[in-house]
Amino acid sequence: DGWALAPDALRFITALVHRLAPRHILEMGAGLSTRALLRAAAENKTPCAISSIDHDPEFGPLAVKDLALPPEGPRLKFQVAPVVVRDCGGKLLPLYHLLARRLASVRPVDLALIDGPPINLGGREGTLYQIMEIARPGTVIVLDDAARDSERAAVAHWQDTLEGAIDAKPLAGFAKGLTAIVVN
Repeated sequence: DGWALAPDALRFITALVHRLAPRHILEMGAGLSTRALLRAAAENKTPCAISSIDHDPEFGPLAVKDLALPPEGPRLKFQVAPVVVRDCGGKLLPLYHLLARRLASVRPVDLALIDGPPINLGGREGTLYQIMEIARPGTVIVLDDAARDSERAAVAHWQDTLEGAIDAKPLAGFAKGLTAIVVN
């Protein structure tokens, strides 16, 4: 539908889940990626909680409709979080109005996917700052649609603002572009 992660990006995040065996995954922007994350985490057989955040109340429930997972599989909590504007270091940015107490786990996030909010709601620059509040050193963050000018600008701002707190690397060969970010 144009909003979903491209097949190559879905394969990549699935491989990351298998490789990293995260215990807490945070997804900013629900959809087909929610299904991929759930399936990959279920295949790992490692206890995993997935916190899925979206501004649209239809995306999360539709994404997992009719998805059969074993009862001992990953724990999913979907949170509808409207996009609001907040001050981030003197710059007004769109952020999800998420409630930390409604995440799937109190553990720090091991793996995060940024695929929202959409550009027509202000874009994704604010999301990394939110993730940094619940991340740990070594957390891997994947930014989808990284070939777009708005996402490239967000990565540049993150690197300038956060200096050595993150390492960001564009990943070559992905249809819509992906950037991998590691929290130091």
